[in-house]
Amino acid sequence: GLLYQLFKRIKKANVFSIGLCCFLTPVINTALYIVGNYLIFSDTWLDLAIGSGYDGGKGISLLGFMLGMVAVNGIVEAISCMFLGTAVCKALQKTIHKN
Repeated sequence: GLLYQLFKRIKKANVFSIGLCCFLTPVINTALYIVGNYLIFSDTWLDLAIGSGYDGGKGISLLGFMLGMVAVNGIVEAISCMFLGTAVCKALQKTIHKN
């Protein structure tokens, strides 16, 4: 909502600004998730180096696996939110302004 209000002040809310807000919302959510995980679990299984940290004895570290999964999920979520969210927001705008 805050992103939309910001873009509404800068330029009249059109399809591009709504799409950008719908894209940035999951991106910010994913970034906050990564930062939160780092702050909470940095002393247990996360480490600054991708190759280190808890790896269950062998293979890729849990940090590497988690960042890979978050990256894939974050990209898919951002793209799908951009298209679906824009369509829903434009439909709601037309419906609300009609009454």
